Amino acid sequence: MLGWAEDWKVGLVHIQPGRPMQNGHVESFHGRLRVECLNAYWFRTLNDVKGTLASWLQEYNWARPHSSLGYRTPDEFRQGTGYADVESKERFPHLHSLDDGCELISKLNQNQETLVIDG
Repeated sequence: MLGWAEDWKVGLVHIQPGRPMQNGHVESFHGRLRVECLNAYWFRTLNDVKGTLASWLQEYNWARPHSSLGYRTPDEFRQGTGYADVESKERFPHLHSLDDGCELISKLNQNQETLVIDG
């Protein structure tokens, strides 16, 4: 991860040890993942882990209601807000494709800006 961040000039910001509230949304997700998926199943092989995680993530990201979305599913939220096609070049011209992403990164680096990933 550190090598990738250096290569792409991405600054990493870490939370203080023992301060999970600084990254509450990620800590909440990790807690749900652990309780509802990882602790709920016995895994015999790596493929068992991959399949179970893929199914759980599919449900979590598409079918499961979230309180932060007004108890709508993420799919219902995307449909209701017009973000159903987040891969659309019209809505996001620089994201979600290798060529545009690289162009965006190089433009940012030319302006001496650094992307920051919080977490």
